Amino acid sequence: MQADPIGQVRSLYAWLGEPVGEEFERGMRGWWAEAAAEREPSTRADPLAFGIDPDRVRPSFARYVEAANRWTCTNRTEK
Repeated sequence: MQADPIGQVRSLYAWLGEPVGEEFERGMRGWWAEAAAEREPSTRADPLAFGIDPDRVRPSFARYVEAANRWTCTNRTEK
């Protein structure tokens, strides 16, 4: 969401079958810019710092990731 908030909202609205017009998108962009000053920074913990090797753990979650991709109508896989 942090990386592409407008794209995520567009995807959600597309999934709902609702249009996102130019005025609506302008409003989203304006709100996102105004709220930036109060937004906490996005951080991502390094699994290795906790002794977790993502390549060894990933197969354990493969079925869940596959199902989540279907639930969210995406065909991308996150690593």
